[in-house]
Amino acid sequence: MKPCTAIVLLVLPMHAFAGECLDAAITDTAIEACAARELNRADAALDSAYAAALTQLDKMAADGDKGAAQAREQLVSAQQQWDDFRKADCDVTFFLNVDGALRIPATMQCMADHADRRREVLRHLFD
Repeated sequence: MKPCTAIVLLVLPMHAFAGECLDAAITDTAIEACAARELNRADAALDSAYAAALTQLDKMAADGDKGAAQAREQLVSAQQQWDDFRKADCDVTFFLNVDGALRIPATMQCMADHADRRREVLRHLFD
C-alpha cells in the first residue's frame, strides 16, 4: 500500500472506502474514483429525500394545511443555504490538504458525509 493511501485511510471515515472499491484502490486515481462514487451515492440519496419532502409538503398544502406552503418555501431556501454551507465547510478540508494528493477525495468525502447527515434530517422532517 502506498504511504498516501495509508494516510487517507486514517483520516477519512472507513465507510467511504468499504468493500471492493477499497480493495481495488491502490492508486490516488482509484481512491479519487471511490470517493466520487461515494459522493454520487450520497447526493442521489439526498436528492431523493429532498424531493420526497417537497412532495409531502405539496400534498399537505393541497389537503389544506395552512403552513405547508410557507414551510415548502422555507425548505427550498434552507436547502440552498445548506448547499452553500456544505461547500464552504468542505473547503476547509480542501485547503488543509492543499499539498496532498488526496485533498480532492478528502473533500468529496466531507461532502458525502454532510449529504448523509442532511438526508437523515430531511427523512425525519415529518416524524
